[in-house]
Amino acid sequence: MKGNTSYKTYLRSHQLAKQFGTFDPFKIASGLGYHVRYADIGKLQGLCTTSYLGDVYIALSDKIRELPTRYTVLAHELDHGLDHTDCVALYTVSNQLQNKMEYQANAFACSDLTALYQEQYGERPDSFKDLQLAYGVPQEFFDLFFN
Repeated sequence: MKGNTSYKTYLRSHQLAKQFGTFDPFKIASGLGYHVRYADIGKLQGLCTTSYLGDVYIALSDKIRELPTRYTVLAHELDHGLDHTDCVALYTVSNQLQNKMEYQANAFACSDLTALYQEQYGERPDSFKDLQLAYGVPQEFFDLFFN
């Protein structure tokens, strides 16, 4: 992860873990009062939106319910819930801002899942492959870990 973004991301992930006693994105989302549900959301794996009252709703594809990928997708959407609550409809956001938001959400997922791996297995992952196997982290996240 790069520069100042990585440090802020690291701090946020660790502050949430301290607050909720875990890096598990499902437990963090629950502790924050986020509404997480599995649903048929077409080709999407996850979707985060905020009601006009401020409630955060995260939909995860029912196709990933039993897959390790659910951790990566929820950690990613969790960051959108934390940072982007004012962007209820992404289609209204410019491509540049949308790309920045996606990068930040991916960076948060990487930081959180690396720490979750250590929490669950008692050691840091030896390789990126360990995270792919444990949480379904996609190959395109590789640069977030090693650049």
